[in-house]
Amino acid sequence: MADSTINTEREQRKLYLRARQRMILSATIGFLVVVLIISLIGAFGSFSSSKKKTTTAATNFGVVTACAVKDSVTMNPSEITVRVLNGTNKTGLATAVGEELHNRGFNLQGVGDFDSSSVLERTEIRFGKNSITQAYTLATNFNDAILRMDNREDNLIDVIVGSSFDDLIDTKKVPKAGSKIESLTNCEDAAQLKDVPQAQEHQAA
Repeated sequence: MADSTINTEREQRKLYLRARQRMILSATIGFLVVVLIISLIGAFGSFSSSKKKTTTAATNFGVVTACAVKDSVTMNPSEITVRVLNGTNKTGLATAVGEELHNRGFNLQGVGDFDSSSVLERTEIRFGKNSITQAYTLATNFNDAILRMDNREDNLIDVIVGSSFDDLIDTKKVPKAGSKIESLTNCEDAAQLKDVPQAQEHQAA
């Protein structure tokens, strides 16, 4: 009788241990599945966000601009004169951006504040019909700037820094002078653009 009781207890203990092992294994597998799902969602979200950002930049963030001049190539920064204006409420931003562009070889005409009563959300590169190649060249230093043509006749390029500005593109990733320029997808021939905005008051370059 005693042996029977001992055997029964052993069997119950084995059953208990097996059930516990199954429970632990199931919990571990469940946890790993959850981690995998979260990782996949994060990866997919990052991919979608990156794809959306690239697509948006390629379409000039919905703004119709001038197409690049046929067969044009990027210019040497020393051939381009820029003025940097602060379109945000962050003090010193135009100066910082202007100094960095100057360090990259661009001719800096000056810095100042953008003449507007509201904060500019996104950085804009403003140019005239005679400085399209210069504008496209300058734009290769930015990852979130809008190219906007206005009615100026000279070659000065205005960079109006917006609140979304984070930093310039690493110089190692900026195309070298002489690189082929591709038009943005959301563009028209400069001669066909109508009702372009009035240029900010400036000294002609």
